[in-house]
Amino acid sequence: MVLKVGNVHNIARKALAVLLSAVLFASMCPAVAHAAEFAWPTPGISYMYRGFGNGHQGLDIAADNGTKVYSAASGTVMEVYTGCNNYDGADDGGVNCRDKGICNPSKSFYKDGFCNSAYGNAVIIRHDNGVWTSYAHLSSIAGGISVGARVSQGQLLGLSGSSGRSTGAHLHFEMRTGSSEYFWLNTAFDPLTRVSPEDSWIQDTVSPVISNVRIFGVSSDGYWVQCDVTDNIGVSKVLFPTWTTANGQDDLAEDWETNYAGQQSGNTWSFYVSNIAHNYESGVYTTHIYAYDAAGNQTSVDAGLVEVPLKQVDVSTIQKGDVNLDGVCNAMDALLILKQSAGLMSMDAQQLQFADCDGDSIISASDALYVLKKAAGLL
Repeated sequence: MVLKVGNVHNIARKALAVLLSAVLFASMCPAVAHAAEFAWPTPGISYMYRGFGNGHQGLDIAADNGTKVYSAASGTVMEVYTGCNNYDGADDGGVNCRDKGICNPSKSFYKDGFCNSAYGNAVIIRHDNGVWTSYAHLSSIAGGISVGARVSQGQLLGLSGSSGRSTGAHLHFEMRTGSSEYFWLNTAFDPLTRVSPEDSWIQDTVSPVISNVRIFGVSSDGYWVQCDVTDNIGVSKVLFPTWTTANGQDDLAEDWETNYAGQQSGNTWSFYVSNIAHNYESGVYTTHIYAYDAAGNQTSVDAGLVEVPLKQVDVSTIQKGDVNLDGVCNAMDALLILKQSAGLMSMDAQQLQFADCDGDSIISASDALYVLKKAAGLL
């Protein structure tokens, strides 16, 4: 078939028009990202207490109690374990299980035994690509999640918790591969080789909005920070990391991404800053606010500087060694003395007055020993 010149020109013009239309459409419409093969089961929560290896066959994701847990990919539910209580870590036949339940901590890691062999309430899924995933230590299982049920990527499986052999709320997330019909007999591998916290089934790039930040209830014991947080798909957590001006950020917890969690009431999030967590220091405090949504988007603001006043006490009622001026001499006072003597903190003049227990004008370990003996009733 031979095309005439005129037809060639017409075809070229039509092709150019189609190309220009496509470019114009692309410029007007935002790009839509495709979901990853596997999605992170706790969107917006990436911190892990423990990784894969050294006898640990999965990831321990730092999900607070009640955090929503989602399916990493579509597949079929193979096992559902329910009815498990929390285990406190003591191998005493379940006597010390939380809620006085039976935990059977001596069970093996195979699928026999009450409480899913220490995994607690859990859901196990075999995915369409042959990979298996397990979601353990849940506090509850979502409705519709039962053996044989089909689930889609991002479907709610349950809420995180501390059921089974667990000493605190988190999600134990495993991946396995193999030809066995039983999850436990397949080979575990590091989930981070197939999925990362950035892999989300939620295609959203809009960060939460923090507004109406307010400080109230300021006293020598601390203060309240409160704010409103909104997001188009829902807020997953709000953190309030805080530190004092004195001694830099020595009082800011290294794992602050799992601490300083606010309390939610509707769109309002609140957090109480206690001087107990900051070496009982007075003076200038700084609080920042970090808000996260279910897709992992994050935003932050500075809540401003807060002046926490020096605790006013009747010195005639305070005894030597009561460094934090709470009316008792205990290990906390000894710890503060040791920090002061090591140069890790700077006490107020009033605290120094009661830290020099032996009266030698030097704050040292001997003063801490004095406090411990006094607390133990040896003096």
